[in-house]
Amino acid sequence: MKKLLFGLLLAVSFFCQSCSKPGECGFGTTALLEDWTGFDGCGYVFILEDGSKLEPVNLSTFAPLQTDTYYCITFDTLAAASICMVGTTVQITGMEPE
Repeated sequence: MKKLLFGLLLAVSFFCQSCSKPGECGFGTTALLEDWTGFDGCGYVFILEDGSKLEPVNLSTFAPLQTDTYYCITFDTLAAASICMVGTTVQITGMEPE
């Protein structure tokens, strides 16, 4: 019985070490989704850990969204300007809540 319990504890220990720590993405980049709709021409904006901002152009494909929530995202930078002009214009290629 002790060997079984020890083996189970050892397996759980290894499993938990492979888990992401809170605040870390399993893939991509951690970003906070904020709703900037009240500002000129703005909509949803991602705030990265370094404070830089991303203006996504295709969030409707990832609905439903929850503002003030951290997401793990992957994205492609677009060579496009926006009316909001607070950050880099991007196309989100992957996204899941953190």
